[in-house]
Amino acid sequence: MVLGGDSAADLGVAKSDILLDVDGKDAFKFTFTTSNGKLSGRVDIAVPANAPDRRTPAEKLEVAKRKIRTLAAEFLVAAEEN
Repeated sequence: MVLGGDSAADLGVAKSDILLDVDGKDAFKFTFTTSNGKLSGRVDIAVPANAPDRRTPAEKLEVAKRKIRTLAAEFLVAAEEN
């Protein structure tokens, strides 16, 4: 799976893609690589305990994409503060 970097031009960097791979039932691994380096990690998409998971694979992918975008925003804030 690939999550495109649509706003890369706004940041003054070359457009790149985020590669997503399923990592078990409730998680995705991701990798983002540019000429400046590489970021990789894992996001958990599990539902609360004892709740049935009726999401389709496409819905799970959308949850993973949202979590990656949120994580990226949090990373940016932390990087600006340090």
